[in-house]
Amino acid sequence: MSLDELDISPELTHEIVSWVEAYADAHRALYADRKGVEQLDRAGKEISAKLQRALPDAKISYYSNAFLRRV
Repeated sequence: MSLDELDISPELTHEIVSWVEAYADAHRALYADRKGVEQLDRAGKEISAKLQRALPDAKISYYSNAFLRRV
């Protein structure tokens, strides 16, 4: 499913896209900046909470690829 198919605001879509790009950069750097990854994970949790509010009938959770665990 693409973001375009979801009934979410353009602002939330932009926030998700920006976050995904930042997380991909961290991945390419092999998650060397631990504090940066922790900040990305906090932002990811906030985004997932916003997404849950926007799509209340959906089940949304957050998983940290860097730390290999649900956060």
